[in-house]
Amino acid sequence: MSSRRLFCCIAFSLLALTGCVSIPDTYAPPMQRKPVTGPEPSSLREFVRVDEPAAEVHFLRDISPHVEAGRFRWTQQKPTFQFQLKDISHRKLRLEFHLHSDVLKATGPLTIKYSVNGRPLESVTYTKDGAQIFEKLVPLNWLTVDSPTVVTANLSGTLKTPDGNSLGLILTAAGFLE
Repeated sequence: MSSRRLFCCIAFSLLALTGCVSIPDTYAPPMQRKPVTGPEPSSLREFVRVDEPAAEVHFLRDISPHVEAGRFRWTQQKPTFQFQLKDISHRKLRLEFHLHSDVLKATGPLTIKYSVNGRPLESVTYTKDGAQIFEKLVPLNWLTVDSPTVVTANLSGTLKTPDGNSLGLILTAAGFLE
């Protein structure tokens, strides 16, 4: 046998033997790792204008889902909000709203009872229509940074519309300021 032929036979045999290696049908899954976790970032803020895109996450009850005239929302009897505070020292609750003359005609003097986390903060009676601002310092021990702060403005009355809705305040902004 010639050396060339012998070389080809050996090369072919070695090549054929490499095809006989058993390959496992299954593979072990890769090692599982838990993702690094931390607190979920909150989309809640301390203060919000009602025409902002993310404003609705602050509304818990009795606030219209529709922005009117591009800048305000109507409330009903008991508008309720939630805010996430970053700091609790020297925080003032602030609501910016308008009282419509038709609402005052229907209700007479309108009393609003403001509360923070279920505690009564102040009761104010409004007798004139137009722009209003409520601002009051909230006691430090009523607030926390660990969970949302809930604010309620309980109206003594609303205007009942012919279609069965009730209208209260024309709300433009709410939340906490330093």
